Amino acid sequence: MKSLAKPTVEQLVDWIDGRLDSSRAEAIETWVASDADLQQTVAWLQTFVGLRQQLVWATPPSTVRQALNSRFADFAARKQAAAAQTEADAQQEPNLLRRLLAALTFDSAAQLGLAGARSAQLASARQLIYASELAEIVLNIGQPDAQGNVSILGQILPIPDVEPADFMVQLFKNGSAVQETQSDELGEFSFGSLQPEAYSVMLTYAQTAILLTPIAIQG
Repeated sequence: MKSLAKPTVEQLVDWIDGRLDSSRAEAIETWVASDADLQQTVAWLQTFVGLRQQLVWATPPSTVRQALNSRFADFAARKQAAAAQTEADAQQEPNLLRRLLAALTFDSAAQLGLAGARSAQLASARQLIYASELAEIVLNIGQPDAQGNVSILGQILPIPDVEPADFMVQLFKNGSAVQETQSDELGEFSFGSLQPEAYSVMLTYAQTAILLTPIAIQG
């Protein structure tokens, strides 16, 4: 029998990672087995965990390291001991990311649909806005070109003290990375020549990963 309320996303993540005791794990397993929405959420989270485990942290060029060292000099002075320990842990366990799940807060296609827009309007450019603890992410999906491909133009609007140019942005399809880029000084990035498909976007900043809910691109 179910012995707790419907599990939250955080509880599902702990369950997937095996961090719960047997009684709580059994209760969540019972919930998932009987709830189709939870099954979809678990499948999505398992994909995220798989992507996290596949990440390889490359050593950045010396110019990038120097710029980052200068930018965070004051912070490092205040938090030297904690930062040193965090850096050591990150080098030993590169897959231990802080995980944030960005929530979709605005979809222009949904707004047009509520307004009774024609299907031709729904196929036009689309804007999606996501929110997380670290940043707000805006995605603008362009109209299909002559070959039916589309482009995504994005912008990261981080919280204070987080530089918008320090994000790596990856585009995934069917669990595999298909494109990768770095945000610029305005937090902008882009992906081009995308076939109509379902994609996921993941942003990484330091030891934090932000996953956006999957995006279905129409041709």
